[in-house]
This record gives sequence, C-alpha cells and structure tokens, in this order.
Amino acid sequence: MKKRIIIISIGAFVAIIIGVVISRSSSSSPKSQSPVKNESSLKSAASENLKEYTDPAGFSFSYPASVSISQKNTTNNSIYSSLEATSSSTLGKITLEAVSSDALSLKDLVKSKTGITNVKLADLDAQQYTEKGDIITLALDEGVLFTIIVSPENNTRFWKEVNNNILSSFVFALPEVAQEDSSATSSSTDSDVSFEGEETIE
Repeated sequence: MKKRIIIISIGAFVAIIIGVVISRSSSSSPKSQSPVKNESSLKSAASENLKEYTDPAGFSFSYPASVSISQKNTTNNSIYSSLEATSSSTLGKITLEAVSSDALSLKDLVKSKTGITNVKLADLDAQQYTEKGDIITLALDEGVLFTIIVSPENNTRFWKEVNNNILSSFVFALPEVAQEDSSATSSSTDSDVSFEGEETIE
C-alpha cells in the first residue's frame, strides 16, 4: 500500500513539473513576433531608396521609390505647381501646391487653427497643424503660398515619414525656364512622374 502511494506521489510530481515546463514555453512563444518590429519596418519602408523630384516652378525634394509623383495640369495662372504623391501598396496621399497669395504672413492664415507647431520648409519658417485627420503644412515665400496636405488613410506612420522626407530635403532651385538647356523636357530626375491626362511612364 505504501509503495502504491509513493508511486502515485512521484507520478503527480512529475506531471506537475511537465505542466510547468509546457506552460512556460507556450507563454513565451507568442513574443517571437513583436508588433514593434512590424511598425519599424513600415516606417523604414518610407525612408529607403529615396529618389529626387525637381519641379519646373523652382524647387526639389526627395521621396521614397515606393511613392509616385503626379503633376496636375492646370490653366490657372495663379497655380505654379500642383502635385500628388501616392503609393500602389499603401493607402493615403500627399498633395503639394504652390499658388499665388496676397497673404502677408502665416499668422493671418492659421489664426483660427489649434495645435500649431513650427517646422521648416527649406529656409522658410513653416507652420503645421492637424485638421480632420489631415496634417497640413503652410509656408509663405514672397507672395507664393506652399501648402502640403497629408491624408494618411489610417497609414499615418508611413505618410508621416514620407512627409518628413519631403520637408527635410526640400530645396529651392532655379526654375527650368531659366536654364539654358532647352532639351530638358522632364521635370524630374526619374521616370515615376506622371501628368494628369497623359500616359503614365513607368
């Protein structure tokens, strides 16, 4: 009788040890795939393989290879440039416009806005705020208003990174019309720029 009790006790002890080992290994296995890693990968995807876009209006900036830049044709002489950045793999977009403006300062344009932060667009003092989920950046340069609107469509991290690339790399250059090389018909150093109403060049 005592042998049977001892055997049962040993069996119960072994079962407890096995149960503890199994529970520890199963609780640690889900940690192999961390959501933080996925977020970092998504963020870095907007920073790798940058290309440069040069606009005929006289500015340039860098953007990821996974993003395409489209120029919107317009007959409105007050609009110097109208661009849209999109991605075939990530919902959302960024629009950039350079238009003629009578505003004397940015304060007049953002006086009714809240949560305004100061940023830079090239050597210009710019102001940024959020409105209805969009991130809006405004900069004013000698009668020209630059407006950059990020519409992230739930992909805020990716499009924020693209926007940061544009802002940090934005520089002013001489307009194409002032350059002597009349054979330059493209407004970009790459082939990912398309024109609205024209065939997209891949």
